[in-house]
Amino acid sequence: MTSPSKILDRVLVLEMVRVTEAAAIAAPERADVQFSLASAYTSHALPRKAIQAYERGLELDPVNRNALRALGALFVARDNLDEAAACFEQALQIDPNDALAAY
Repeated sequence: MTSPSKILDRVLVLEMVRVTEAAAIAAPERADVQFSLASAYTSHALPRKAIQAYERGLELDPVNRNALRALGALFVARDNLDEAAACFEQALQIDPNDALAAY
């Protein structure tokens, strides 16, 4: 049996996804909204959609290290190590002292 708190958490994540999808439709030119959408998809265990949202966001803001690292982590989780390495390398080109990207 699923606990009430887990059910509530799931409902809240679903609502976050719906609201963020609406924001992305209303403001497709905003990278921050795409990154929020990617985070919502990640929270909802939708990695393919998260990757697509990060990639759209990075088209708009290609120097966002947080997004590059998050996208790299998604690629690692999907065992796509070449794509992950490319993301982390790009983050390091932006900031060679980025310890999280170097990890």
